[in-house]
Amino acid sequence: MADLTRDKKFVAEAKLAERADEVFVNGDSFIPNAKALEPVFKARMFAPVEG
Repeated sequence: MADLTRDKKFVAEAKLAERADEVFVNGDSFIPNAKALEPVFKARMFAPVEG
């Protein structure tokens, strides 16, 4: 849990998400409004290919 708190603090201090429309994370996170990457990745990876 300390790692998640440290990550949240780092993102806030470095203003990494300040101008982002969306923030995706791989795994658990305390970053406000962050979304899990895995469902989006799987949906796009297995989506039909348009050609």
